[in-house]
Amino acid sequence: MPLADGESNMSVTLGESIKQATQFLKRIHEDTATLITTLDGIMAERGWLPSEKNRVSEDLGNGLDRFRWVIENLYRIYIPQERQENTPQIAAFQIDFDPPQPLDQAICLLVAAHFQTPTPPPVIWRNWVSADRVFTWLAQNPTPQELSPDVLHESFLPQAHQGRAFLVPLCDLDSKEALVTKAVDPLLASVRALSA
Repeated sequence: MPLADGESNMSVTLGESIKQATQFLKRIHEDTATLITTLDGIMAERGWLPSEKNRVSEDLGNGLDRFRWVIENLYRIYIPQERQENTPQIAAFQIDFDPPQPLDQAICLLVAAHFQTPTPPPVIWRNWVSADRVFTWLAQNPTPQELSPDVLHESFLPQAHQGRAFLVPLCDLDSKEALVTKAVDPLLASVRALSA
């Protein structure tokens, strides 16, 4: 529908752009679903299961809150296979499609955490409010490292006794081999370092 005389070409172009953007977003969702499914399989082979069977976010909604129409990040928290009720440790992935500054691309945050008191996974999930401070803290040095208590506890993992984290650009996780070598292996090494 043209807005005024002579602007009809812009409407068609805008309409086509909206369609292309929607199709691109669908491809991102498909690729991300494949990544998560592959990750679930790799982690299961190593004795870790997702704390939630299908849920990866609480950010989407179907109301008029436009900020909940497009997913900005996904979470996947893994727990040791033998500790389904209360867990002393987690291995977690957060994919952030729009991370805070100074990060300028989609990024994956990988977190190993240890709890002095075994904690129910739903409690961990509920209290993981925001990882923005962790992203900002790791932006200058994204390699595996121990998180300071103030960064670990502020709206992130308040019950955790210790945590280690690192960042990997999402686009670097473009194959199963890359997922293993750049994400899973260093993450599980971080879990072992906390357990030692």
